[in-house]
Amino acid sequence: MSDRGMNSTVKALGWMLLVGLVLSMALVAAAVSLVGSMESGTILINGESLVLPPMNAGFWALGVGGVLVAIVVVLLVVLFIVPLAVLVPLAFAALAVVAALVIAAGATALALSPFILLVALVWFIVRRVHGSGAKHNATANATIAE
Repeated sequence: MSDRGMNSTVKALGWMLLVGLVLSMALVAAAVSLVGSMESGTILINGESLVLPPMNAGFWALGVGGVLVAIVVVLLVVLFIVPLAVLVPLAFAALAVVAALVIAAGATALALSPFILLVALVWFIVRRVHGSGAKHNATANATIAE
């Protein structure tokens, strides 16, 4: 996916999140205005009653504010903590793979070092033997080209 497509996807998701947040706030505001202030309520659990104090608009605003703070905290966790929780272990795994490859390459070079020295010696001898002819050919080609 190209950067342009990714940016439009992120923008669309952001707008959908904003619209969902506004709609949920409108739904909560409609429910608060419909219900109004609640008289004291009683909850009966296993024969024991729990009396709730009367709730007015301040309590509703506090509840909506708490929900908004929870949404912001969840968004921050999703945006920052989750990628870090995935990327940091992946970075350590990549470093471990690179270290293993470096160790394997070092062991291979150590095991093949006599052959490497032999190839270097042959190359050096071939270069010495054919080096003077190559220099002479290069000089002759340069003179002919002029």
